[in-house]
Amino acid sequence: TACISRLKRSDPAYFEFQCGAQVSIDHCSWECEAGDVSHCAGMCTVTASEGKLPYYLFETIGEGKEQKVGDSSQGSWTVQVVCKRGEKISFATRDNYGRGKTSPPAEGVCGQESQE
Repeated sequence: TACISRLKRSDPAYFEFQCGAQVSIDHCSWECEAGDVSHCAGMCTVTASEGKLPYYLFETIGEGKEQKVGDSSQGSWTVQVVCKRGEKISFATRDNYGRGKTSPPAEGVCGQESQE
């Protein structure tokens, strides 16, 4: 609450701040089979920031389990992804040699070009 003039107060304002590591999908490019239920192979560039080095990257495809992808990094990966067209893909990171809190996920859709 902030006082704006004599004995009057403003309405409360609420703020949300992200703490810890953050991850983003910078770009994904895809090659997909034709057909209704096609599979796609893609390359995604993923970046982590805001945490303590090094980072570990984790990937989830569709309703599958989270799995570690790539080696520890200073925060940049190029990841090969194989999935069904339309499936959700997501990446999360943990900083400080994987001991940090898991970041909020960065999400994309299999087969859709993305660039944030």
